[in-house]
Amino acid sequence: MIKPGTFARSDFKLIPSVTALLIIDVQDHLSSTASFAHGDDHDDEEDDSNSAYFFTTSLPRAIQNMVKLAKTMRSLRENPSTRRGNNSSADTRATTTGGCEVIVTYLQSQTPDCRDISLDYKLSGPKLCNIPNPANIATFSTLPQELHPSSIGRGDIILPKTSCSVFQSTNLQYILNNLNIRQLVVCGQLTDQCVMSAVRDAADLGFLVTVVEDACAALSLEDHTRGILGMKGFARIMSCEQVLDELVSSQPPTATSGQDGVDDKGLQNAVDSGSKDRAAVTEDKSCQKELKSKAPSLTVCSPSSWRPNGASQITGAVEALLNALLYSQVEFLRFASFDIVNNMRVKAIPVRNLVQSSKVVEISPFEEQPITSILNRRVCISKATIAASTSYSDDIVPETGLDTKDVLVLEPDISSLRILPYSPKSAIIFGTLHDHRSGDLSPFCTRGLLARVVETTQEKIGVGFVIGVEIEFCLIKFNGEGTAIPIDESLFAVSTSLNDQEMFISELCDYLQKQGIQIETVHSESAPGQIEVVLPCESNVIKLADNIVLTRETIKECAKRQGMRAVFSPKPYNDKAGSGMHLHISLRYSHSTANIFCGASADAISDMGQSFIEGILFHLKALLSLTTPTTKSFSRIGKGCWTGYAVGWKIEEKESPLRVCMDLRSRRITNVEMKMVDNTCNVYLALASILWAGIDGIDRNMVLRSTRQDESNPDLLPGSLGDSLDCLVQDEVLCNLLGVELLRSYLAVKRNEIKAVKNHKNLEGILSEISR
Repeated sequence: MIKPGTFARSDFKLIPSVTALLIIDVQDHLSSTASFAHGDDHDDEEDDSNSAYFFTTSLPRAIQNMVKLAKTMRSLRENPSTRRGNNSSADTRATTTGGCEVIVTYLQSQTPDCRDISLDYKLSGPKLCNIPNPANIATFSTLPQELHPSSIGRGDIILPKTSCSVFQSTNLQYILNNLNIRQLVVCGQLTDQCVMSAVRDAADLGFLVTVVEDACAALSLEDHTRGILGMKGFARIMSCEQVLDELVSSQPPTATSGQDGVDDKGLQNAVDSGSKDRAAVTEDKSCQKELKSKAPSLTVCSPSSWRPNGASQITGAVEALLNALLYSQVEFLRFASFDIVNNMRVKAIPVRNLVQSSKVVEISPFEEQPITSILNRRVCISKATIAASTSYSDDIVPETGLDTKDVLVLEPDISSLRILPYSPKSAIIFGTLHDHRSGDLSPFCTRGLLARVVETTQEKIGVGFVIGVEIEFCLIKFNGEGTAIPIDESLFAVSTSLNDQEMFISELCDYLQKQGIQIETVHSESAPGQIEVVLPCESNVIKLADNIVLTRETIKECAKRQGMRAVFSPKPYNDKAGSGMHLHISLRYSHSTANIFCGASADAISDMGQSFIEGILFHLKALLSLTTPTTKSFSRIGKGCWTGYAVGWKIEEKESPLRVCMDLRSRRITNVEMKMVDNTCNVYLALASILWAGIDGIDRNMVLRSTRQDESNPDLLPGSLGDSLDCLVQDEVLCNLLGVELLRSYLAVKRNEIKAVKNHKNLEGILSEISR
């Protein structure tokens, strides 16, 4: 017997002689575009969205991998000699009665009128009420030949079913027991429905289950993810390649004498490696003589069948990274995340602690993000800190509905790790925030929200983004009386600031380059002591957002080293120009690097580009609550501020909130500049909202409005943060993007800040200096 708590599911590798492949519901009735288009009780919009993902992404990937699994299992079933170590007589006996079985289960009723199907199916709409039946049998003609039930050789096991779970409406358990099958490899459709039902039932009935994640299909990525997470507690989650590697290279276990096949003890021995039995044999001299008289049957695996152990490589890679940090004299690794109002929350762990813990942590190759497994769940932070506190205080805003009881854990993104040249004993790594109980991405994680927007756009629309940024800030110093004064009174693009601040600019460029960040341009701006740093365009939007954060941090630290302070306030001087963070956005197809923003002629915008611009304009009033999110931010918006004051766009017009830009060399349209953004925003939240607004324009084929405006009756932008928040509440698309929980917290915190500013005017400066 397997003792409770002794082993984990990952200990039991696949043993071909006791393994069966279960293919669920892959048939014409459910897997063809024709069947999907007829008989569904979903609305047309949902059908189009679901079918696009299902038939272009999810099902093709699953079918490709199911073909590989079926071919491999049938080959091993018909040719047991191909298995490694097949000299074992136990494996030979097991193969004659079972093992490497392919079981195809599909929807088909036993009666022509489908009266025998489950109550659930009778209540689930036309498609499931009218499944194949004796008068209209199930077909597989639209599928690859490998996924047709096969009668060749020993043949597949074919089971028509009439309910969601195959174990409820067939004699599958009886068949598996007769064949001495103990391990099931499960694939098919739909991940979150019939596949999950079968997996849970199989686990409860005592089978060891492996789910092939990339051989399962669902109607949406969200459905697929939900299904996989729902099966994690019942099965191993593996990729097709991992399963194939185990099947081909597995070593058959030793069966108990007198048994046909392998029992629980045999499975345990397969993991335990028989070390205790071998120790007993070596102590018995008579057994030693018997062993010497027998010819050795164990052979080393062939070079062609050997593959590096993925888990060991992952563990080694992370250990090597941590050791490289130590070699670079980095003593601390900072784990960073952002709350919803733009405070960066950071905790540091000594690198040596991480190195030591990596030597005792076992890494499972089945985790979704195995390469960061050693670093995962090292840092947690209160959910209220992330989503219920204001910019100036850690006090909880009651209207958020949050309290102190829950925490979020950080799962780091290994690609974001940088050594900090201004704090050379430290490195920093960004990540996503997850529920500490379920492991699900938190709805309050803005970095995760941006990633979801980018991935959804690529999968559903087939479009990617290329984005550049201009970061404006003012440098000040303190005189002998402790009064803050600007470092100069220079004008836009004059040499004074460049000459006087050459050491600051040189050190800034050097420090950014050491973090993998290039500066495209640097020049003085219109306000006293104001400088603009331009970062080049980046197609990796998450990386761009990280770079913006790192650049602002580096600017602040370099200014301190030169006896100055960098101020990112949207309006540091009431009668001078403000500081913004302008975003330059262009579009490309996911599979290409070509700019698809420009039209056929030099001054033309593509249809997709026009719809993207109109989407932003359509949502602009609500967007301001997320991109210019402080009371001080709205002091920067108005006539003569070079930011715009009314909803509109123009080509190369710096007074317009959306400025369409032309390339200096080709003189063709290249991108749109969003000027209504400043450094007090959470950059992940702002980018996610802007991009989603534009994508809404593309999705709904919005027609771009004219550049001509009625100057006597302009469509004015909100005049305050409160007005913009009211617009946000009325914007269904952006409300749905944020979700109920994030929206509720954001509105509550921002309205609390507005109230605080009214009561304490000095807080306005604090609120506008979130990034200082």
